[in-house]
Amino acid sequence: MTPASFGERLDALRPCLKEYGKYVIQTIMASLEATLTAEKYSQLIKVGPSFRVKDTLSAVEKIERKAYDDPVSQLTDVLGVRFVVLLDADIALVERAIVNCNAWTPRKDRSPLFEVHENPEVFDYQSTHFIVRANDDIKLGDFVVPRDTPCEIQIRTLVQHAYAEFVHDRVYKAGKEVPSNVRRLVARSMAMLESTDLIFSEAAEELACINLSLAEWSAHSAKVYATCGQLATAVSEAEAQLFFETFRDVLSGAHTSDVRRLFEVHSAKVIEAREEGNMFSHPFVVLVLWVLAHHDQIAADRWPLGKYRADLVTAASFLGIALPH
Repeated sequence: MTPASFGERLDALRPCLKEYGKYVIQTIMASLEATLTAEKYSQLIKVGPSFRVKDTLSAVEKIERKAYDDPVSQLTDVLGVRFVVLLDADIALVERAIVNCNAWTPRKDRSPLFEVHENPEVFDYQSTHFIVRANDDIKLGDFVVPRDTPCEIQIRTLVQHAYAEFVHDRVYKAGKEVPSNVRRLVARSMAMLESTDLIFSEAAEELACINLSLAEWSAHSAKVYATCGQLATAVSEAEAQLFFETFRDVLSGAHTSDVRRLFEVHSAKVIEAREEGNMFSHPFVVLVLWVLAHHDQIAADRWPLGKYRADLVTAASFLGIALPH
């Protein structure tokens, strides 16, 4: 097939390819929604998924430049779909949705983001690319997507997206030789952005560990409180979160067995002081006792829950500690 005849074929298929682009996005999004929690699904995609059908002139020029003898199978980016996520780890979630779809055969593509091989130091910062090909004809309304039709799927982090958009719009499309000082500047930005992606991922992992430990402490507190034979009154999530965040650093030195033993010693006093809605009816009093026993001054100085201040003073008295009201 000549480049010109392929261009005519592309023009004829364009409406069908647009429907195919929508279909690919909808299929992947449906898979993500079905396999992720509602919270994770709502946080995953940071720029709305998009698609584009390759411009006819651009397709013809590429076929001529690459000397393709079978452009129908060789030109794999005739339809492109893009997903932008926040973190590098999120890319794997979209990859899984792509790989697990039965409507197409996926192949991970390791091509550079931009085809400028003479400047690899500038164009090295890549998105993740998949080429998927329809396993069978796909009927979409009035259109039929032919079997084996390719679609290129890009997955980028938000940082990669910013870099790629700048380089593509300002450098790649400039149509002229890129000065060496500009190449150096772009290479520097690439290195910094790769580091930023890594730092974001590390920070997210640390936060995930912190959030997990807070959840674990909450569960442990409820379990320990139950040993006194009384049902705890559920504290509001906001209050519990505020307490945990305030004393997160000191709680990092707490051991579950120590927390339990301390509460067992003073549980009778907790039950005696318990009234509906006061601190002694809430499970986090288990941790309050430990914080007071080991960091009484920090507890007094940082105490974030004003309505339980009097209860804090009472709890301290169980331990022989005098706190100001």
